[in-house]
Amino acid sequence: MEYKILWFDDLHHRFEIFKNRASQQGIHITAVTNAKDGLKLLMKPILDFNAIIIDGLFYTDADKEGDNVNDDAFGEVAKVLGNLKAQNIIIPWFIYSGEPGFMSDDNYSLKLFSSESYGSKKVYDKNKPSDEILLFNDIKSEINSIPKTQLKLKYSDAFAVFHNGHLSQMDANTLLNILIDVEIENKVNNDFLCLRKLIESAIDVAHSKDLIPANLSSDNLNASFTFLCNKHSNYKLTIPYFNTAVRDLFSVFLKIIQDASHKKESLELKVENYVSSQTNNYLFKSCLYSVLDMLSAFNILFEKFDNLELPNQKWEELVPTDLFKGKIDQDEENNYFCGDYVLSYNYVQQQNLQIGQDIIITTQKENTSRTKAKYPKFAVTFEII
Repeated sequence: MEYKILWFDDLHHRFEIFKNRASQQGIHITAVTNAKDGLKLLMKPILDFNAIIIDGLFYTDADKEGDNVNDDAFGEVAKVLGNLKAQNIIIPWFIYSGEPGFMSDDNYSLKLFSSESYGSKKVYDKNKPSDEILLFNDIKSEINSIPKTQLKLKYSDAFAVFHNGHLSQMDANTLLNILIDVEIENKVNNDFLCLRKLIESAIDVAHSKDLIPANLSSDNLNASFTFLCNKHSNYKLTIPYFNTAVRDLFSVFLKIIQDASHKKESLELKVENYVSSQTNNYLFKSCLYSVLDMLSAFNILFEKFDNLELPNQKWEELVPTDLFKGKIDQDEENNYFCGDYVLSYNYVQQQNLQIGQDIIITTQKENTSRTKAKYPKFAVTFEII
């Protein structure tokens, strides 16, 4: 895991070796010389830091220089961190100083705020190499004990899509808030719309990387997702993007999430009606964990693209040809078929097609459903004569 740290220290430029050693521990430091600049970063709408390191004496603002340092800046930062904690925004902070005067027991600011700081020591001493090692270990330990961090570690495969920069931190926070509701606070969260937005964000990234044909609009979630799952009737992927073990499952859960995200009487599944009749949120949890699996799969796909591991020709367009002419029929198990081809039951019903109508099957694929022994081929597209 990568730990992002904000460091307040007027002399941080003298400690490049310290920063390098921190980086080797997975601790990546953004350093500022004064309280004003650091607090601007700290108060951004999307928090970019997991923890804070504070020197005892540094500048209050960028205009100060030389020896114009005191512990006022320390107090300003400590107060802001205390206010964030009161809002249940937990950011561990650690005092790292080499000033003997600041570290004395008589220092007012230290006595006032050190009880609010984190770690195994009141002050970590810059002059003691052992304190540096202890500081690094305590930073990671404190961050890892925070519920949000624990969730990121628990579902690290899914959160890799955010860590690697494919999806935004805002999307990561959306997912974290859902997981906190479900796993930590045991709330009944049925926010299917947020799940759909996470999938939409991943689809947008796939479009931006040209992993989906341009004529399949990113606004058409179903068409784009059908293509990604290698189930689009007009295209065939050179190498499937997703494992066959999960792509059909992804399609099922997307259908549920789509249905639950809309309020229409004509919805096929009427998920909202079902959910409102339940006192649990088992269905939502099933969809949530499927989305975690999707995000993990998307991360693998995006990483392959970025590392040039995908073929240049990612898909081929299927050209319709007249494969078979016949009539729509229905067997004793209510399956619609035409010769050796099974037809989509839902499509026949939705289009109000009739038994006995003449059709031309134009594209096909192997039938992998329970009817494959009886009908070895599936009619992907067909036309009415």
